[in-house]
Amino acid sequence: MTGTARMVVTLGVFAAMLVLMLLRPRRRSEAWWTMLAAIAMLALGLVTPHQALAVVLSGKNTLLFLLSLLALSN
Repeated sequence: MTGTARMVVTLGVFAAMLVLMLLRPRRRSEAWWTMLAAIAMLALGLVTPHQALAVVLSGKNTLLFLLSLLALSN
């Protein structure tokens, strides 16, 4: 896949995820749609598992902070 095609597909997956998050079909949580988009990015080969793990590890402090906020809000 060329660089331009990869960018178009990536933006398409991102746009679809945003639309599904806003519309919330079947009253599903936003987390379902973001996980589906992440799986689609991996399945389409737009992101390697190593790249995905590197992004998660680079933002681990922020992710842990958000997780603690979610835990305290329930």
